[in-house]
This record gives sequence, structure tokens and C-alpha cells, in this order.
Amino acid sequence: MVDSRRGDRRLNAPGEGRFGRRTIVILGLFLVFQALWFALLSSPGPRVLQGDEPRYQREALSIASGVAPAPEFLWPPFQKWFLGGVFRVAGSGPIPLAVLQTLLLAAAALLFWRLAILAGVGAPAADAALALLLLDPQVGSFAFSLWPEITYLFLLGSALALIFLKSRPAYFLGGVSLGLTLLTKSVIGPFLPVIALAAVLHGEAVKAASRGLRIVLLAAGLAAVLVPLIVWNGLHHGVWGVGSSGAFNLWIGLEDPDSRTDYDATAGRIYAEYQNAGITPGDRDRAALARVRERVAQRGLLGTLRGQLGKQYTRLFDKNSFFTDQLAGGRFRRSEPETTPAFLARRWAWGMHALTLTLASFGLFLLPPAAVRKKLWLPLTYLGYCVGILLLLHVKTRYRVAFLPCVDLFAGCAVAWLVAPRKALLPEDATSSASKWRRLLAGTALSTLLLWLSFGP
Repeated sequence: MVDSRRGDRRLNAPGEGRFGRRTIVILGLFLVFQALWFALLSSPGPRVLQGDEPRYQREALSIASGVAPAPEFLWPPFQKWFLGGVFRVAGSGPIPLAVLQTLLLAAAALLFWRLAILAGVGAPAADAALALLLLDPQVGSFAFSLWPEITYLFLLGSALALIFLKSRPAYFLGGVSLGLTLLTKSVIGPFLPVIALAAVLHGEAVKAASRGLRIVLLAAGLAAVLVPLIVWNGLHHGVWGVGSSGAFNLWIGLEDPDSRTDYDATAGRIYAEYQNAGITPGDRDRAALARVRERVAQRGLLGTLRGQLGKQYTRLFDKNSFFTDQLAGGRFRRSEPETTPAFLARRWAWGMHALTLTLASFGLFLLPPAAVRKKLWLPLTYLGYCVGILLLLHVKTRYRVAFLPCVDLFAGCAVAWLVAPRKALLPEDATSSASKWRRLLAGTALSTLLLWLSFGP
């Protein structure tokens, strides 16, 4: 969100909103690091597919051969079609996909950089956020995988950039991109009304009719993507929907063990039960929700929440990630001794994770509250939404990638404050020195909590 008054003068300062030397250097370093991560994960042999990746590969290869697999309606369908298109054009080898997704990640990061500039945080903060996002291997390594994280970040960044261009065709295209985002990861579904609200409120001196038209165009773009698929599924498979794993993941989330890294034991058992619970997706979801109600009744609401607080966020913010898990000596390669390159890469990943969480904790409190309310309420709300729903849903460190750009944004604001506090604190800030000290203490408390969740027992 951009304040059209005093904040816009900062935005229109010379050099603001244009890529500078820092941005180019960050992109160059990103490409170098990506090559290093790819070489490391591909040694001594090709990277072994993990988790859902074999299913994505199997379905994508089928699509590339011209045979569309029947939808399961548990996972959104776009990623397998995206991979199928890549395999059909460039083959199923790891290098073409890695190159394409690396470029998509770079494009997504630049879109988020531009959105940060539009929000008025300034180029230093936006550049710092860009560096934290692109040089973090827990994000960059997903460019080499079949999981939908990179596709999701690119589509969401594209949607937001289109929406805030403020032209009528862009709102329709933004709706199309939001529809594809929903078909990539269904987590964005409940948050779509908030994005629509942001689109309506964006800008000042806009007539009510124009604001209403924005909603119509966004809805039309969404419908252009979702309605044909819903109709196709209804006519050919008897399911009038696109699929969602919400009830399934809620069931697993309440049953997940206290372990930071046991993602599969409970999930595999519940998946088998879920598949046998009914013939249609609706039947299976109703059975899943019945099990959820049963579990909550057994533990009580407060007991359930206490149990979830005790395990979910240690899993979500764990210092290890799918990148470190795939290094020699990691969760997926325990039998291999940790090599020197793996040792260094693991410590880099841990350091980036700790640095980002610490800076973001201070950024959340050092920014003037008025500036956050006017300019950064959308990323803050999205961050709260993602962290909030993962109190109950099945959690892996992979799921934090969806909101890391928001974490990096607030971390970048903290960097800008450290480098030039007078410039970073916008004119709306009229708080006393005592208030600033309280905000520093709050940032210290939050960073301590997050680091304990990440590195503690």
C-alpha cells in the first residue's frame, strides 16, 4: 500500500523504484550461489527426489507424454501441469528445470522488490530484503525441486504487481494470476478476500464506481481460471471443485508428533485412512473433520491449543530446512559423513535463517506503527495469517517459504534502520525515546523466542 501524501515524495526521489548497482550485484551473487547449491546437491550423484516429488514427477511425465492423469482432488493441479509442460519442451532432466525455476525465483524476488518500493520503504530496505530472500539457500534450493514453492512465489508476486499497477486490464490479469496461485497452493484461498480489500483501498481520490470495478475485474479473472476447471471436473469426474487439502492437513496437524523432523510417519498413516474414508473428496473431508472434532473433544479446546503451541512452531521455525536435510549428513543422507562443503553450506543456511529472524523481529517493532498501518498492513496480515493457520495445520519447514518474502521485507526495514535510522524512520514517527526503547526490548524478546524455537531443544 502506498501513501499518496508524504510517503510518495520519498518514493519519487531520484533513483527510487529503479534497479541500482546493489540490486544488480545481489542478482549476480544469487546466480553464483545457485550454481554452488546445485553442484552441492547433485554430488556425488543426482539429487534424490523426496516427499511428494515422485508423485509430481510421475504425473508430469504422464502429461508430457500426452496422457492426463485423473485428479486426486487433494493437491491443487497446476504444478503438475507446469512440470509437464517443461518436461515436454525441455526434457525431464534436472538442469532445464533448475535454470527455469531459478529465473522464476529471480523474477519473483524482483516483483517483491518493486512492491516494497511501491509501499514506500525505500531502496535500502528493499535491497536488503532482496538479498535476504535470494541468498537464502532454503529458498533458492527449491528451484531444483519439483515442489510448487517457486511457482507459487512467482504467481503470487505477479498477481500483486498486476493488481497495484492500477490499470483496468491489470486487475483482470491479477485475478487470473491469483487463480493460478490458488491452483498451485490452496493456502492462499482464505486470504483472497484480504487481497481484494487491499485492491479496493489502494490509492486515494478514487471514485467508488472505480473501486467496485476493481472487484469485478478481479473476480472475472479468478472465474476465467477456476470456472472452466470446476465445470470440467464436475462433468468428467463428478466433483464440482478443484481440490483442497485443508481438512486432511488439519487432521494430520492435530496428530503430528512432537518431533521437529518426523514429517512422514503420522502423515502416511493418516493418508491411508483418509483415502479409505469415502468414495468422493467430500466424503473423505467430512470423515477427516469428524476425526478432528473427536480429537478436540478428547483433549478439550485449551488442551488442544497448548499441545499445538508446544510443537508446531518448533517444527515451522526449525534451523534445518529441506536444503540442509539434503546435504551430506542431513535427514535424507544420514549414512553419509558430512563433507567440508556440506558443513559450510549448512552453517551458511543456519546463519541466514538466524539473521533473517532476528532482523525481522526488530523490523516489526522499529517501524513506526502509523507507517505499518498505512503502508505495510497487507504483508503483515499475510504473515500473521500464514503463521496463524500453521498452529493447527500439518507443518514442515517447507511451508514457511510461502511467507518468507514478508519476513525478509521486515528484516530489510531493520537493516535500513541500522544503516540510517533517521531516514528509515518516516515522518509519521513522533514517538518518544522511551517508546523506542520499549520497541527495541519487544524486538529483542521476539527474536529471542524465534531463535529458541529454531535452535533450542
